[in-house]
Amino acid sequence: MADKKHKHPLGPSNAQSKGQHQKPRGGFYTFLLLTGGLASTALGAGAAFGSEYSWQLVKLGRIVHGAGVQNGTLMMGGLILFGIGLLSRKFSLNAGPQAAAPARKDRTLETLSETVQRDLLQLKSTLFQLSEELSGLTEAQEALVQAQA
Repeated sequence: MADKKHKHPLGPSNAQSKGQHQKPRGGFYTFLLLTGGLASTALGAGAAFGSEYSWQLVKLGRIVHGAGVQNGTLMMGGLILFGIGLLSRKFSLNAGPQAAAPARKDRTLETLSETVQRDLLQLKSTLFQLSEELSGLTEAQEALVQAQA
């Protein structure tokens, strides 16, 4: 009996027992977006407010402004990058459980697909009947116009 292997229901999964760890997708890109956004926001704020405290930042600000970069634009771009990074992090963390969708969702989607297909077939047959009736009315109207002429 000692040689039989019993799997504990709370034990490690196959991926964990084989040394495979599931990391959230996009982790590095999320890191880049977050740190780039924070750095850009800090740089823009530092250049905007630091010019009051250091004459060298004023000189640097004039050089950068000559290149077409403004402090407010740099700050807003950083905040946008940071926000995109937060969204990326949220979606990458939620991607793990959704990758292994339960069979119940598959059945629900299959049932929904069958229902939509059935409704589309009914709609197609109804439209075909309407088309035939309209062509019959058109022929009757043309006959009346010719009879009056």
